[in-house]
Parts: sequence; C-alpha cells; structure tokens
Amino acid sequence: MAKRKRSPFLYVYIYAFVVLIGSSIPGSHFSKLSHLNRLFQYLFSDECLHFFLFGFLAWLLCFGYYMAGRKKIPYVRILLLSWGYGILIEAWQAILPFRHFDRRDMLMDLAGISAFMLAFWVMKRWGIILKRAAP
Repeated sequence: MAKRKRSPFLYVYIYAFVVLIGSSIPGSHFSKLSHLNRLFQYLFSDECLHFFLFGFLAWLLCFGYYMAGRKKIPYVRILLLSWGYGILIEAWQAILPFRHFDRRDMLMDLAGISAFMLAFWVMKRWGIILKRAAP
C-alpha cells in the first residue's frame, strides 16, 4: 500500500483552529496569568499576543509553501491570507458578548505578520531553514 503524503499545510490548519478557539475564550482568563509577574504581564498583553500569534501563522504558511517545493514563496498572498484571517478573528470577537473589536489588534497582526515573514526570508536566504526532502 502506498504511503500517503501529508499536506505541508497541515500544521497551518491545526494552528489556525487553535487560534480560533483561543480567540473565543473570554479575555479575563488571560488576565489571571498576567498578574504572576511583569514578564507574563507583557507576554499576555493583547497586543503582544496578536503580534506573535499571527506572525507565527504567517511563518507557518511560508514554511508550508517552502516544504511544498515552491521555488518562489508568494509573500503577498501569505500577507493577505494571514491578515485576512486576523480581520475575520476580530469580526468573530465583535459578535461574541465577552470579547470586543479593536483596530489596534489588526495593526499588531500586520506588524507580527510582516516581522515573521521578514524573519523567514532572512532564514531562507542565509540557509538557516531546513533543506527540503527529495521527492
């Protein structure tokens, strides 16, 4: 029986689902962790979470395209997909009674996406990213 190849985007799908579930949790649960110390207070701030969550989503998308064997990574498509998902998450939070819509979150999404895509580009350019497996 032939071995079925796993999609290079499987981790993107799982991560996007986890982000959706995490964004549906009331924000008061995260504030309980932020009172432990100043580092947690910073790391669990809304802006910091948006920066890292959506930045990592963009990085996973870049890595998925890379592992799929694309010679050129479609950075503009990844930027639009990641930021579009961030806007959908904000719209989802706007209809939840215990969450709210915030434009600053969308800006932090865009900043994180841009930073992580730049980091991926640098890692790819300098050869830090793992080499693709031969087909």
